[in-house]
Amino acid sequence: MRKPRSFSSSITLICPLPSWSGLQGTLGNMMLRQGIDRICLLLWLVVISMSLYRYLTNSDAYKCGALLTGDWTDPPAQWQPPGCLLHEYHSRDMTTCFQGKLAFVGDSTVREVFWAMAEKLDASGTGRAIHGAYKHSDITFNMEGVELDFVWDPYLNSSKLNHILESQRSHAAKEDKASVLLIGGGLWHARNLGDVSTKAFGSAFDRMVVNLRKPEGSMLPFVNSHISRPNVENLLAIAPVRVPQYRSLSPDRAATLAQNKINPMNDYLKHLSKDHGLPVVWSYSAMTWEEPLAFQKDGLHVVHSVATLQADILLNLRCNAKLSSRGSYPMDKTCCSAYTQPNWIQRTFLMCSLGLLPLVTAIAAKGKPRQLYSYKI
Repeated sequence: MRKPRSFSSSITLICPLPSWSGLQGTLGNMMLRQGIDRICLLLWLVVISMSLYRYLTNSDAYKCGALLTGDWTDPPAQWQPPGCLLHEYHSRDMTTCFQGKLAFVGDSTVREVFWAMAEKLDASGTGRAIHGAYKHSDITFNMEGVELDFVWDPYLNSSKLNHILESQRSHAAKEDKASVLLIGGGLWHARNLGDVSTKAFGSAFDRMVVNLRKPEGSMLPFVNSHISRPNVENLLAIAPVRVPQYRSLSPDRAATLAQNKINPMNDYLKHLSKDHGLPVVWSYSAMTWEEPLAFQKDGLHVVHSVATLQADILLNLRCNAKLSSRGSYPMDKTCCSAYTQPNWIQRTFLMCSLGLLPLVTAIAAKGKPRQLYSYKI
């Protein structure tokens, strides 16, 4: 007699478990999973929206404007612009960046930056030149094809300043243009002109604005370009009026260089910066504001390290993009560097990817089949 065949089968039920507790657990897991998917999708959309907002509204993508501000990390030696690295320039960097003229016009606070720049080019030659220079005079320093010109013009009303500004226009020969032009004054206005100091200071800059305009009324390209982007041939920079270290000043200077004279001049520079785009290097003021270590014993002039940092700020504004384009990734000069930007095809692909990825994920999660339950009989 044949043995009955042993038989085993598996029946798949499409319906959920008949147990009420099992049904509750299944529904709870499904709701939890859907909730997690929605939270992840929401977080993804928030991140993408914030990234797009930052990209579209970032007015200082190249960190050029960051050089116009900053803070001390170790005064008076280490200065840190926000969000980027300040490069310390030397002679080789400068001769690579420049083959032409750099002009400095103003009072002794501008002359400090001029000498710091000259020392970067040639330390030994600068020492001899300083001893041979008259205090209130024009100075020219040449080294390896780079010419540094200082014009003593504390009231900012000389014919030489007008000539330099005129030479910056597009029709002038390239060798007549200054690759860097730093202008600063105000202290002599406050010290010697009394109640009309602010008016005279404002009139001097009003005349500059006229010289910096094109015939049709717009400003020359070099006036404010370095605020937003690098890779511009020439740089104009305005030095704010220095607020002295009052407790170190002589009584005579303290009486004439009162802060109620200096503050209105700096307010006028803020107005010119806002309305006409003049790039004022406010980091110069931040370096000396209530920082006694930044000053020499006279309370008016800065120590050597501060003047050197002020020179480096100008060089980072003008040269970082040029030097970075000739070498590797600018790890040590990330302020005002010309990073390679994605083209329109790359941007379109990136935007579509970021937009479609959460949508595809959501559709895939929503379209998953219900879990099947199998029972052996």
